[in-house]
Amino acid sequence: MIRCPMPRCREDNPFDADDCARCGVPLRGFARLSAYPAYLFNRGLAAAREDRLAEARGYFAAVVHWCPTDNEARNALALAEHRLGNADEARRNWEAVRARRAGDRLSGLGLSLASPDPGPGPGAGPGADPDPDPGPGPGPGPDPGPPADRPAPDPG
Repeated sequence: MIRCPMPRCREDNPFDADDCARCGVPLRGFARLSAYPAYLFNRGLAAAREDRLAEARGYFAAVVHWCPTDNEARNALALAEHRLGNADEARRNWEAVRARRAGDRLSGLGLSLASPDPGPGPGAGPGADPDPDPGPGPGPGPDPGPPADRPAPDPG
């Protein structure tokens, strides 16, 4: 079904209708235009899957231009920008999604990717132990050696 785009009509019509059954507004072109953003989004996904990121970015940007509140397309555009190395554009798009939908999981993950790396903390450098408390448990620290059930390799 395709709903008539006229605000005072909004009649549901068969998808293949040429004109609105209630008010006579031409629907064929409207139906084609309303499906075009989905077509572009799918082309963008296909390009991204094939690692044609600049092409994918173009498709997603077109969808966002036509449908600025489409959060899925904006998240996809942000990820393409991120993978192309455009951190500022990626961050801007993910922040736009968060402004409209604060709990959006994808934009939250994206913003964590796009956050500037704070770099190593104090005392870090070549040869520094990344685990200052090398006690038992997971994490880097001194090599505990081979497991007890496996003998150490012969160095000679």
